[in-house]
Amino acid sequence: PWSATFDLNPSDGLRNGHSMLVSAWTREATSLWIWSLEGFSDKPEKVLIDRPRTAIWQTQLSPNGRWIVFVPTGRDIPPPQRVVVASLDGVQTAEWTPLVQTPSMTDKPRWAPDGRTVYFLTSRGGFYNLGGIRFDPDRGVAMGQPFDVTHFVSPSLTVSTSLGESEIGIAAHR
Repeated sequence: PWSATFDLNPSDGLRNGHSMLVSAWTREATSLWIWSLEGFSDKPEKVLIDRPRTAIWQTQLSPNGRWIVFVPTGRDIPPPQRVVVASLDGVQTAEWTPLVQTPSMTDKPRWAPDGRTVYFLTSRGGFYNLGGIRFDPDRGVAMGQPFDVTHFVSPSLTVSTSLGESEIGIAAHR
């Protein structure tokens, strides 16, 4: 859905099956909303994050429904782009925890089906690869160091640098 004031970019459905997470894009910021799928409304069910000059992208809800991972960008957020995690109940800026402490860019966070690993694209090593980090779904913290899933070291064999056109999917038993 869109209007003259915002575009809604859906990212993940809530476990209740009646709502979804959407990034609400405007010229000033991209907020994170919960949008009802029941009936028609021109207002969000709930505004989770609305921070001036900040964009919230690639939001994914954990399998247990307690955590969200996302990529915040903006003038007040120093590069590189990083994946952060927050409690779905309290997503205030002070409660965003970087999931991966790295000088390289990370993007496209995706949960493993059991919620115990978060996968992401990373530019670590000069080429885009798929990485991961273990996650404690009870405490909401990363465990250990990031690990490589792929190790592409050539421009002829790498994840596309056009991240806006790239996507990843994580499945059980694959």
